[in-house]
Amino acid sequence: MKRILVVDDSLSMREFLALLLLSKFKDIGIEVTMASDGWTAFDAISKSECKFDLVLTDNNMPGMFGSELVVAAHDSGCTTPFIMVTGDEKDQIPPVARRLLKEVVSKPFDIDSFCVLIRKTLQ
Repeated sequence: MKRILVVDDSLSMREFLALLLLSKFKDIGIEVTMASDGWTAFDAISKSECKFDLVLTDNNMPGMFGSELVVAAHDSGCTTPFIMVTGDEKDQIPPVARRLLKEVVSKPFDIDSFCVLIRKTLQ
């Protein structure tokens, strides 16, 4: 069973990503946890002692940006891979966060390519 944390302030995007993951990765078993902002996500990461296999996060969210979440999680010792799924341009993501990300996926994205990236990351 692989555990994935989906972080996005848009409920429809969180639900879309969760349904996509649950439908495309039945063969490996997926457990999805959702968070609506960076602070909630950081709390979930801290409480789980970073037991997620992957974190998918938006960047532009109220309270704590996804880029800030990536840095905070890394600084707390989390080694879970992060993929940023965002409508922001890559150059809007601070370099320190970009270096810590497995990948930046621009919205809208190709579902098949996205699923290949997720599968490779989870292996």
